[in-house]
Amino acid sequence: MPEKCIIIHSKNKNFSEINQDDVRKAIGSISGKPIMIDMINRYKFRTSDPKFIIQLAKSSNRDGLIKAWNESDKDLLGGSTARLPIKPNNNIAMLRGVPTSIPDDELIEGIQKNYGDISSLYRLQTKAGNYLRTVKVTFKNPHQLENALRDGITLHQHNLILRAEKLLTNNG
Repeated sequence: MPEKCIIIHSKNKNFSEINQDDVRKAIGSISGKPIMIDMINRYKFRTSDPKFIIQLAKSSNRDGLIKAWNESDKDLLGGSTARLPIKPNNNIAMLRGVPTSIPDDELIEGIQKNYGDISSLYRLQTKAGNYLRTVKVTFKNPHQLENALRDGITLHQHNLILRAEKLLTNNG
């Protein structure tokens, strides 16, 4: 339910001492009306800076609250900011049956020759570190993905066409 969520973060050293009650009080002080909150969780994601994710009961409150939070002249939670959650990239295809003898740079070169730049390529591995015959490709746009799903990935230097399958996610 990202349409109901807000992320609150700060680089302030004391932000890690803030709790859920402090967040609720700050929301109450700027909202101008009561806002029902379903959940508040603290988390760290890819950085050492702690963040709070707030899930509101109504998505209609989200944009106004973010604007009010960021424009407030109050020093909310030590100078924190509010933003929308970042949506994951849905332009992901799985290539199955990829020979393990083909190096990643040759795979990237073959994909880019047909579809242009890609965001990333990741070859799945076992826990022991052995490569599997499955590769995850993140395309930069949905058109690249649709073309790969329709036509497959041709690797001319290996006389091979790989079938691309859309990675199914919870949000698309």
